[in-house]
Amino acid sequence: MSIQSFGNAYLKDIKTFEFNNDIELPKDYVNFLLRYNGGNIELNDDNTFHVDDLGEDINIDVVFGINTKESELSVEFWTNKYKNEMPQGTIIIGDSYQHGFIILMCFGEDAGVYYWDDTFEFPCSSDEANTYFIADTFTDFIKHLLN
Repeated sequence: MSIQSFGNAYLKDIKTFEFNNDIELPKDYVNFLLRYNGGNIELNDDNTFHVDDLGEDINIDVVFGINTKESELSVEFWTNKYKNEMPQGTIIIGDSYQHGFIILMCFGEDAGVYYWDDTFEFPCSSDEANTYFIADTFTDFIKHLLN
């Protein structure tokens, strides 16, 4: 699987995003942004990850970037749109073909990457429970996608 990069992010743009959102992004995620700045992912059998709590494979559509040419491809756009529905320190970093989001909880005991079934695509999702653990770190998450 490969990622069609949105180009490189600039550290000043990442720092501005962190300041505006009162957040410190994990170093591995910052490094990814500096190298790829997100990107489109081709739909095939290699772009999936398994979500144990759902018992389902999820297909990644796009990983969002910082200060992208198209606003709907940016972390800022989606995070700001749903900020009031997420815990503090959480950003939206991508979406899936199943119409859910990939979110990154940047600190705390729940830090990690999660699938947020905000459209309740899966029968087990409800208003009380629709966020499912994927990986402890961004590196663990993206390693699977890029291999």
